[in-house]
Amino acid sequence: MLPISRIVNGNEYQLQPLMDFTVRRLPEYLEEVLIILKEKERDCLTIINKWGCVGSQQSQFKQKLESDIDSDLSIFQRYFVPLQLVSGDKNEKVLWNNPTPFSPRPIRFRFIKETNDVTEEEITHVKSAITTLVPTEVDLGGKKLLSTNLS
Repeated sequence: MLPISRIVNGNEYQLQPLMDFTVRRLPEYLEEVLIILKEKERDCLTIINKWGCVGSQQSQFKQKLESDIDSDLSIFQRYFVPLQLVSGDKNEKVLWNNPTPFSPRPIRFRFIKETNDVTEEEITHVKSAITTLVPTEVDLGGKKLLSTNLS
């Protein structure tokens, strides 16, 4: 289970545990492919991901929020999508493509109306989180797999 944090008017998954979870799950699915890779290819594995933000309006559900001026009429989400697992110095060998790249994983949502300021705040927040990411280490048949890439 991934840890979830309560934030003002919403919830958020921390980025590092989500990346770790994703990186550790893919080798379970792709173990046969990864074991036959050459050592040089295995040393250069990268998971390519994307993230984005989207705001929307919905029917008001009268959710009790911390402030009387806030409303659940609008919701703003940040999402994450793993796209590919690649290997090689220039990521030239594609080992896995996400069959559903249009199915984002929400990593943060807030009951707040989308504005330029809110969007800029989210972009700043996720870019800051990306700079603190450390590679995830996975033991694969006695070999270490290090992988993380989010842009």
